[in-house]
Amino acid sequence: MSGKKMKQAFLYLTIDDSPQNLEVFTELSKGVEEFGDAYLLFHAEQGVPDTIKDYKNYTFTYETLHAMNYKMVNDTLVPYNVHFPILRFWHDNPQYDYYWVIEDDVRFNGDWHDFFDAYKDVHSDLLACHIRRFKEEPDWLFWLL
Repeated sequence: MSGKKMKQAFLYLTIDDSPQNLEVFTELSKGVEEFGDAYLLFHAEQGVPDTIKDYKNYTFTYETLHAMNYKMVNDTLVPYNVHFPILRFWHDNPQYDYYWVIEDDVRFNGDWHDFFDAYKDVHSDLLACHIRRFKEEPDWLFWLL
C-alpha cells in the first residue's frame, strides 16, 4: 500500500448524546482529520436525537442489525454483540481500507492525532490490547459458538 493514501473510518460507538460525550467525539474528530473520516456510530433505538444531527453520524437500531440476518448471541449489544454495528457500517460503507472502533467508555488523555500518527505506517489487519488463548480464558463464550 505504499504511495497510496489509505481511506480510514474512525467509529465512535455510543448511545450517549450528552454534551460531555459529544465533546469527546469532537476531540477525536479533530485529531483524525488528517487520517480519515470520523463517525458517531450511534445506537438510535429511541430515535435520532437532534443533538447529534450536526455531527457526521451513522445510526443503527436493533432492527437494522437484525436485517443483516446474522445470529446475535442475545438481545442486547453489551455484552457479546458490539461487533454488529461495526459490521453494519462496513456493509453500508465498504470504501474504507481500515475501520477503527473507539467505544464511548474509552478515554485517551493524549492527543488523538499523536496516537493515530504512531500507527500511520502499520498495515496490520487487527490491532488489539486484550488477546488471550483458550487455556487462559476457557470460559469465554465465543470459544463455544
